[in-house]
Amino acid sequence: MGKKRKKINLEREITFALFVIPVFLLYTMYFILPLIIGAYYSFTDWSGTSPQANFVGFSNYVELATDRVFRQALWFNIWYAVLLVIITIILSTVLSLCLNAKIRLKTFFRGALFYLAVLSMLTVGKVFGEIYTRAIPTAARSLDIEYFQISVLSRVETAPFGLMFVHVWQGLAIPTVLLLAGLQTIPEEINESAALDGANAWHRFWRITVPYLIPTINVVLVLTLRSGLIMFDYVMAMTEGGPAGATRSLSYLIYSLSFRELRFGYANAQAMVVSIILMVVSYIQILSLRKRRVHLDG
Repeated sequence: MGKKRKKINLEREITFALFVIPVFLLYTMYFILPLIIGAYYSFTDWSGTSPQANFVGFSNYVELATDRVFRQALWFNIWYAVLLVIITIILSTVLSLCLNAKIRLKTFFRGALFYLAVLSMLTVGKVFGEIYTRAIPTAARSLDIEYFQISVLSRVETAPFGLMFVHVWQGLAIPTVLLLAGLQTIPEEINESAALDGANAWHRFWRITVPYLIPTINVVLVLTLRSGLIMFDYVMAMTEGGPAGATRSLSYLIYSLSFRELRFGYANAQAMVVSIILMVVSYIQILSLRKRRVHLDG
């Protein structure tokens, strides 16, 4: 029996390995290998078209440390990502609580919300770009509302928030679905017991619901932060970094350096720095939130 069990376990491990190999090869080909190649090119002056790439050491990173445009884009992405996380967490929590309640047409509203997640971000950006530049100003002139007669995307102080509105509008779908799934894992008996003990809805939310949602909130935080830090599609479709660089994100800056200025080496150096920042922030988030998780087996 012992030999037979060992043979079965070995066959099972071989089967698992065979299923993992294609995924591992694809992951290596489309993620690990490009990352290594990008890291190499960050130490060169490659233009993207020349047959040779001259090794320049850390000169790209030295230039990056004094690059005002890079610092401006970095600051834009930081405050944009932080504000995006706050707004998304609040609104998706409220929406998930509403969709988890006993309301009519609940299934319809869930499906309608998730439909936003499958839309192309470039398409959504183009549509809202037309709304901002044509529909709203035309309506404002008809209603004699002077402030909105000029597109919000043409003002330095309002363009970032025009982008964020679109980002939140479409980006709420996945966080809401994740939080809704988290809400459905909370045992109903705990809420009922707390209500019998005199806890009101607010106390039950903070003492029961939020602790149970910490693992899900952790995932939402990382996904939303990543979305804010690597935002490209909305900028490309709606503002192209304008006006006056007010919406120039890091991803768009890297794209411009690569395909417009043909400075692939310097663009890769910026991409490496952004990747490191994203990994460090995500790790800190996961580490800090993991300590607050609810231990259901305790």
